[in-house]
Amino acid sequence: MDEQENLWFYYYTDYNLVRTDFKKDIVYHPGIEGMTKFLITKGKQLLCDGGYNNHGQFHKIDIMYDRLDTMENVNLEYDGNFLLLKDAVFRSSKAIFMDNREHIYFKDIIYV
Repeated sequence: MDEQENLWFYYYTDYNLVRTDFKKDIVYHPGIEGMTKFLITKGKQLLCDGGYNNHGQFHKIDIMYDRLDTMENVNLEYDGNFLLLKDAVFRSSKAIFMDNREHIYFKDIIYV
């Protein structure tokens, strides 16, 4: 759920991202097949993994009302150092990251 109580979900069959307010659905086409992690920031951006064979790469896409804008690669860093991720879990706009040293980072993501 996002800040406006919209539910977001991703179809693995057609690789579409859907936002619903339970009255109307808006279908987005992120162009990523097999994405397993995504969140919607409070600033209306999509942060997602790279899909099949690229789950360690993350992307940022600005969400316009009924379409997605240009995709940009995102490198996650902490204290000026890039994180080599082992795992990540997203819920709403919140993210938990575990790096390759098994350090855990928690972040409420407003903008990417």
